[in-house]
Amino acid sequence: MDRLPDLSISGMGRTQGGRFNDVDISGLGKVVGDMEAERIVISGKGTIEGNVVLAKRMEISGMGTITGGVKGGEIHSSGTGSIEGSTDIAYLESSGNIRVGGEAKVRELYSSGRCRFDRSLKAEKILSRGWLSAGGDVEAEDFRSQGSFTVDGLLNANRLEIEIHGCCQAKEIGGEEIRVTSGKYISASILAKLINPLLGNGRELDRLTAEQIEGTNVSVEYTHAKVVRGNNVKIGPECTIELVEYTDSIEINPGAVVKSQTKL
Repeated sequence: MDRLPDLSISGMGRTQGGRFNDVDISGLGKVVGDMEAERIVISGKGTIEGNVVLAKRMEISGMGTITGGVKGGEIHSSGTGSIEGSTDIAYLESSGNIRVGGEAKVRELYSSGRCRFDRSLKAEKILSRGWLSAGGDVEAEDFRSQGSFTVDGLLNANRLEIEIHGCCQAKEIGGEEIRVTSGKYISASILAKLINPLLGNGRELDRLTAEQIEGTNVSVEYTHAKVVRGNNVKIGPECTIELVEYTDSIEINPGAVVKSQTKL
């Protein structure tokens, strides 16, 4: 089988899409049409006006824009990436700023930067140490956050480990094992009182806020929620919960406020 051609744009260029081996955009480049490639590297400002099928990986260290979707392979971004369509990829790693406009499917997501998903996100494994946002639901087997996140819908995983840094918010949280702990450095209360009114949408600095949290084993601290429900529930310090419903056991820290509790 003949080897596919390479594509390189190092200055200012414009070309048609197609099938390529290696694609390198280190200048100001635009590709018009769908593209299939083994590897894509964008270290300048590159735009692909179409859908992308990756055999291996895409690397973005500059500014990359995909007006369609991306399927297959891996994405590694340390720059600024924007994908207007949907994604169905094996791996996404970002230490920069990346946005996905459509539905996102990622087998594994690792982020230490800023990840924005305008719609829903499905993954097997999510590890976020930066800022993560989703306009819809987030579903995973394993969800771990050591940063900030905003989920407009349901955050659901078999195992959730949330270490609060900054603002953490979801409409609802569900899972088998749910553990929420405060970050190593909790902001001074005076600073929090000054910043909280500016955050909007019920968000608070160094708190997890949710309407409902439900799981088999639930342990939370520094959490504000309307309802916490589970078999075994532990309410830690700095929590304000309107209603706790449990079936087997409950433990409430003296520094927590639980307005009502019910054994089911």
